[in-house]
Amino acid sequence: MWQPPSNWRWIVDSDRRGSLHMAIDVAMSTNTTEPTIRFYDWDPATVSLGFHQKSDRIDRSKLTALGLGICRRPTGGRAVVHDRVLTYSVVVPLAEGSPSLWELYRWIGEWWASALVDLGIPVELVDEPLSRPGANFDGCFASGNRYEAVVRGRKILGSAQRRFPNAALQHGSLRIHRPRIQAREIFFEVNAREPDETTVATSIVEEISEVPDNNKIISSIHHVLSSTGHKLFDATVTNCEIELAESIEADYQVA
Repeated sequence: MWQPPSNWRWIVDSDRRGSLHMAIDVAMSTNTTEPTIRFYDWDPATVSLGFHQKSDRIDRSKLTALGLGICRRPTGGRAVVHDRVLTYSVVVPLAEGSPSLWELYRWIGEWWASALVDLGIPVELVDEPLSRPGANFDGCFASGNRYEAVVRGRKILGSAQRRFPNAALQHGSLRIHRPRIQAREIFFEVNAREPDETTVATSIVEEISEVPDNNKIISSIHHVLSSTGHKLFDATVTNCEIELAESIEADYQVA
């Protein structure tokens, strides 16, 4: 069984444009030998597409009307509206004894669930995917996966993962508020089979009366990890990582 590293870079990052955030996640995954946990927000709020998801069906006028940006993730999966969310990324260098895909999903899901429960949000971690595999859906929050945090069967945190030669990257977003537009609504034609996200997904503001801000959520995660023996060292994205990210950012822009 995989044992997570004891020491982690702990980064609470600045708000940045979506394509740069995605490039930073890649830069950290290809340029660091240190396990890293990073939290960030989006400026502007942004729709991210899975790496192989086609963009020609997207009605860009709807995004423009709401002031939403658009970018492409390095990970697969479906569209996510990063609007009033908290986003995280976890980078684990790969070596002998590295985690399997599902071991990493489960470990991250466990500390997210513990932190949210501590904040009064009735989250549970599902061992098996919800009955919405999502192979034909356009939106991440319309589908289900193993080891996801849900509230009474409704998805509140979406995540995706990719393996690079030197590291595993997992990132995802927690819904603080319901986004101003559903992922399925950004396409010219709505997939008739795709469920309404308001029935299969939720947000913190829909579940509890006193909504914690991002810093309080991050502090709760810090407490959960620290109390289980992990040492978290405050850090920033390095200049080298920023330079590398800027050089590859075009790969994560959507023309």
